[in-house]
This record gives sequence, C-alpha cells and structure tokens, in this order.
Amino acid sequence: MQRVKKKYKYIGYFVISLSIILNQFVIRVISVDEIKIEETEKQIILFIIQILFFLFGLYILRFGKSAIQNLTTLLVSLFFTFSVLELSLVWLFPFNIKSSSPGWIPYHKFIDNESRINKFHEFNSKKNIYSFNDINHTYKKCSKNLYRIAILGDSFIWGDGVEDSVIWSRKLEKKLQVFTNQKFEVFHWGYRGMSTLQQYNFFLTEGYKYDIDLLILGFVVNDPDMGERDLTTFIHYNSKASYLLRKTLFYFFPNSLDFLTYYINNFANQYLGYGYVNWLENYVYSDESIAKYSKTIRNFDKLLKKNNIPYIIVMTPESHNPMLEKYFNKITPIFEKYKIRYLNLFPTIKSHFRAFSFLELATSPANAHPGPLVTTVYAEEVYKYLLTNNLLKISLSNE
Repeated sequence: MQRVKKKYKYIGYFVISLSIILNQFVIRVISVDEIKIEETEKQIILFIIQILFFLFGLYILRFGKSAIQNLTTLLVSLFFTFSVLELSLVWLFPFNIKSSSPGWIPYHKFIDNESRINKFHEFNSKKNIYSFNDINHTYKKCSKNLYRIAILGDSFIWGDGVEDSVIWSRKLEKKLQVFTNQKFEVFHWGYRGMSTLQQYNFFLTEGYKYDIDLLILGFVVNDPDMGERDLTTFIHYNSKASYLLRKTLFYFFPNSLDFLTYYINNFANQYLGYGYVNWLENYVYSDESIAKYSKTIRNFDKLLKKNNIPYIIVMTPESHNPMLEKYFNKITPIFEKYKIRYLNLFPTIKSHFRAFSFLELATSPANAHPGPLVTTVYAEEVYKYLLTNNLLKISLSNE
C-alpha cells in the first residue's frame, strides 16, 4: 500500500469538508437568501454533488498524487470538451433570432443591458409610494381642464427590460400630447408580477381615491394568477448562481453555459413540470383559478361602477404565439358575460407580425416582454380606439 504524503491528505480532507459545508443553509447565507434549493429535484442534485465531493476526497486520501493527476486529466478533458462546444456554438450552430425555436439562446449577451435598465426602474420605483415606475400623483386634479387616464398593469407598464420610451403607456401619453385644447395626465401604475387580483386590491384600498376620468386595465396572459402557486424555473439565467458560474468556471465558455441552461430547463419543463408554460396550463388557467378570476373581475367591475370610473380592458399579447390566443379566448367570454368593454389586440399583433419570430418581437431573446415593435402597435391601437369610441371626451377638431 502506497504512503500518501501529508499535503495530499490535507487536500483530501478539504474536499471532504466541502461535501459537508456545501449545504442548503450555507448556500442561502452566502447568496443572501437569493439561491434557494427548495424543490426536491434540486435537493437531489445537491446531494449528488455532496456525495461526489466526498468520494473525490476519499479517492485523494487513498491514492494521493496519482489521484490528483487523474483528476487533473479529467479537468483538462472537460476544458477541451467545452472549448469544442464553445467554438461549435459560435461557428457551426450560431444563434438564430429569426426562429421562434432557435435551439439555444446566448443569454449572456443581453443580461448586462437588461440588468442596467431594471436597476434604473427599481431606483425610480423606490420614489413612488406604491413602488410603481411613475411619479407620485395627487388625489385631486390641479386643473379642471385636466383629463386623467390611469393605466394599471404589471411589468408591461413597469417596463421590464426596456427603457421608459419603449413602454406602451408612455408612447400613448406622447400621442395624447398632439391635442392643444386638452391637457392629459397619464398614470403609469404597475409593477412586475402584478396580477388582476392585486390590481383589484390596490384599487379597493388606494386607486379609487384618485380623481380619474378613465382607467385602462392592461391585461397580460398571466393576470388570472390567484397566487396559489409560484412560477418555478429550474435554472434562472440571470440568477446569482448563474452569474457566479459565468464569472468563474464558465468564464471562457459563456455560450456553453447558456446552451446547457437552455437544454436543462427544457428537460425540467418537459419532464419535471417546471417552467412558464406548465405554470399557466396547470395553475393559472385551471378551472378553479378561472372561476376565482371571474369572481375577481366581477367585483372589480362593481367597484369601478360604484365610483363612477369608466374603464376598458386592453388585452396585450407579447407576440403572435398561438398559446396566447388560446388563453385569451378563455378570458374574453368572462368579459362578455359581465358586459365589460375590452380590446383584444391579439388579432392585430398576429396580422402585423406574422412574418416575425417571437424572439424578434421581444425585449430581447432573453426576455419575452414586448419590444418596441409591439409596444408601438399597442399605443397606436389604444389611441385609435379611445378616439373612435369617444372615451377621451374631446372633439377631433382639437387635434
């Protein structure tokens, strides 16, 4: 039996200690509670990683220098493998934005810009008493000639991943400036993930206090979320864990990390029930959830009528994805049942952009929120609808 030198024993003990230290509690503390390993599948993967560290440590304790040499050979092989994969993704299988199913997405190319924009919005939102990406407004109008329009929504109004100038409510506000004899004040009410239920609760406690002439509710496909089940993604491309991997182990292989992220998430979505599509189908649009949504929208309608606030619901699809049409068609009968005025923009988006891929219409290939092409159509169509149906209470001669 070969004698193992002390330095290799120390290395072996260190690797074994990592199998103990690398646990859920330590990971949550180091990541400031951002990285949570709550799902069973992730706990199993962490357990396997711990076992591997433990076995590697025993292997080093048993064979010393030869074990280190073998592990070094393994690491060199992995480095070579990822080098080949990285070059292949750049030269042989480049990302194709014109495909709605591109095969993989280079998330790392878009993360920094998205993070910069959202940090700016977060900074502005802290100044707003409701955490909206908007200025604070007074309850009462400052002038009788002022026409107030409140646009209430979620991240489409908050501006996830896009500059303020791209947000459709801002574009609508700009279009309203053409009127010389009428002044408009537009409220940009919304934050990320704000569902119809949360919008209703906000209006029930705060929104009704404002002297509003017209309310526009921006409907997004996930708005019927009743908060009973959170959306789960197996690997978040913009999480702290992904950031650390991108800056350390995968510093030279950013495309490879994105490639792995894409396919691991696809596997988790297809076989383990993770992902946005499963969440919509199994929870947001379950029969129970839709029944609760119907009750919520009915209560919302009663609240607005009680406060004499005219309103319209604008259904805003981020693309012409048939999935969106399917879910929108589950919601429109509810609006019709309660005789609620609504504008469904899916047919318009489909007509305008049928030749574009879903990714071309998005904020970026890494962010499915609507990009500038789509938000321009939102603003134009809503503007025309308001004029045609005289919801602005002004004469066209004022234009």
